[in-house]
Parts: sequence; structure tokens; C-alpha cells
Amino acid sequence: MPPVSGNTRVICAAKQTAKGSPAAAPTVWFPLESDSALNPNREIITLPETDASSQRAGSAVVGASPGGGWSGWWRDSSALFLAEMVQGVIAAGVATPAQAMPYFTAWDVIPGVQCTKYDDCRLSQLTVAGTTMQGITYGVEAMALKATLGATAPTITLPTDLKFSYPHVAVTVGGVTPGTHNSFSIVVNRNVSYLRGDMGLAIYDTWAGLYEVTGQLVRIYESDGDYRKFHGGAAAATVLTTTIFTEALSILLNDTVGANTATFASAAVEYTGVTTPINLDGTPIMQTLEFSTKPQTVWADNFKITIT
Repeated sequence: MPPVSGNTRVICAAKQTAKGSPAAAPTVWFPLESDSALNPNREIITLPETDASSQRAGSAVVGASPGGGWSGWWRDSSALFLAEMVQGVIAAGVATPAQAMPYFTAWDVIPGVQCTKYDDCRLSQLTVAGTTMQGITYGVEAMALKATLGATAPTITLPTDLKFSYPHVAVTVGGVTPGTHNSFSIVVNRNVSYLRGDMGLAIYDTWAGLYEVTGQLVRIYESDGDYRKFHGGAAAATVLTTTIFTEALSILLNDTVGANTATFASAAVEYTGVTTPINLDGTPIMQTLEFSTKPQTVWADNFKITIT
């Protein structure tokens, strides 16, 4: 048998109508940009006991945790799917958080060689990040209830649409788009966990825990305004305060013609850290701001993903 090319692996997926009703065929395809994919993840431990010799105890399979993660370049063709799966609800292109998260079916395929099918998957985490002179990446973590080895591989239809890059980015903080942001990252974490019962290697269900959105902004340092916001609660502060500074945040990905966009927006983010380094080589300072979204009366205002 000839060697298998290392750049052919693809993740395929489709939303399910309900738990226990796997999709028949994929509707979205994900080329990978790094060495990451899904795995059946059998859980193997040892069960030590006394023995007549000094040999290591044998192994035992105590469960499985099907899932894993993958990463790729942000594309419009898969944006709606990713937004809905991690947020929970999507309407008119706007994905908002909900406790009841949808299930999807995934196929991890090495064409002509290997196909593992994962049923009743949920996204536990979505990360979107970009930096100057680079492409916009996303990464996901998924958790499934069932893995089927040697499944029939679905038809693969690879996307050909635009892979977003940093020239498509505009970061707006407090209603102002200064053009000084060097990089960004956003992490939507649903903190999904397995609910295991007495079902053999099968898993009863998964459950979304606390909804957390965190991130990082790196920007050209021009004034101490952000430093004062973090330590003093306002851009003009002169004394320390117990006030936590908040402001609206919007990160827009625009294909430059306005046909395909993605907007990641929060009504209020809280800055949780600020770093203003020195550069001994004399290059300009790049300030790093850590943030998390602030709890809102209306959950949807915490964080929205809008796709056009």
C-alpha cells in the first residue's frame, strides 16, 4: 500500500435535528491549517493489585471521550455554522448565546483511507484570532457522544471562497476605530462537560456550563489612556479606584466589498489586565489589553456574532 499524503485530511459536518438523529450527509467542509483533528479517545488506565512478580499491571478501558479539535482559516462559507454551534441560536445571521446548544454530526476523513463518524457533537469552544501580515484563524473544541470507526466517507466539496486575512479587520472600542490594533483574539468558551452514566462506552449527554468570552487586544501605544482605564477606571484617572472600566467592543471582518462580513460584538467588555513593555531595541511599544465580557441583563448583549 502506498504512503498517504499528509495534507488531505478534512472535517465535514452538518447540524442535527435532535440528539440521537445524526445527519445523513455534510453541509459544510473544513480544510485544516494545522495538525489537529478529532479522535475516539478511549480512556485507558491501569488497575494495580498485588502480584507474585514485580510486573506493571495490565491496562483497562474505562470509557471514551470522543472529540477533539481542529483549526482553519476563517471563511464565510463556514461562519454561520460555527457561530450557531458555539452560541446556540441564530436568526437572520445573528448568533446569540443560549443554554440549549445544538448537536451536529462530524466526519473526520482522510480520503480513500480513513473515516470516523462522530454523532451528537457539540462545540465547547471557539477561538478567532488575527495579527498583522497574517490570515485570520479559528480553532474549535468539540465533544461527541459516539464515534463510529470505518464509516462510509461522505462526498467532499472543498470551499473555494475567500480566506480572511488581517487587512479585512477593523477593531472598534468605545465607538472609535483608531486603526492602531496590531492583533486580536476572542475565545467563546461554553465549558461543556460529559454526563456519563451506566451505558458502557456510550455517553448519556453533554452539558454547557458557564458562558465565558475572553480575549486580547494588542495595539500601538500612543498614550497612557488605556493604562489609566485599567488602573483608575477612566482615561483621565489620576488615582486608583474600585471601578472596573467597561466599554463596547466590536471586531469586524469585512471582505472589502461588504458582501461577506463577520462581526464579533459585546455591549461591554471589562479590561482584566494591561501590559506596557519596554523594547530595548527602540521599536515602538505594543500594549496588550486582556478583556472579558461583562454580564448583561439581556444575555444576547453579552456577545453576538453577526454574519452577512
